[in-house]
Amino acid sequence: MISRRNLLTTLSAAVVVGPTRGARAMLAANPSVPVVVPNHSVGAIVAAIAGKLASVTVDRSIDANRLVLAGSRHVEIAARIRVKGSGVAATRFLDDARNATTAAANIRDALILAAPQREAQLRLQHREWSRPFARRALRWTQALQRSSHRGARWADTYARVYLLEWTGVIVDASAGPSPASLAKLPAEPTSSTMAAYVSYIDELVRTMG
Repeated sequence: MISRRNLLTTLSAAVVVGPTRGARAMLAANPSVPVVVPNHSVGAIVAAIAGKLASVTVDRSIDANRLVLAGSRHVEIAARIRVKGSGVAATRFLDDARNATTAAANIRDALILAAPQREAQLRLQHREWSRPFARRALRWTQALQRSSHRGARWADTYARVYLLEWTGVIVDASAGPSPASLAKLPAEPTSSTMAAYVSYIDELVRTMG
């Protein structure tokens, strides 16, 4: 489990520990870079940015704010994203889709550092994804601004602080519990695809509508 103290330390800056010599050779030789991610939310963003340049594998044993590039040490991806909550709640920073664009930029930069020969393509794919996604995130935000729960005061009973605060709920540990409907939400998208991530966020937003 990730402690709040550890998260505050790791999220303070995006750190990419340079690929080993063997990793550079692998990245140069392989058309698809192996990328290990902690969950399908992160995997979906990697897939959107890298496309066919990456093959995504989920390993839930790694920290939720990191991914692992082929043969390299861990890469932190949640720099400049404010830590909220602790434990499982703190790992769900992509439940607020506005954080996805920040994470995507960090992922893009990590991939470019690992595979500089692919920089132009990675920047193009990131740009082509980020603009329409930002518009989608704005529509979700506008929908949540109309939520009847906006301004409510709840405890974060079900580790959904990012979703609650995106909605405009005041999270207060001394307040009453969050609605039981939050307990029925999936923990993550069904796969590491942008379609699955969008469907996941759609469900979160509908539940808070």
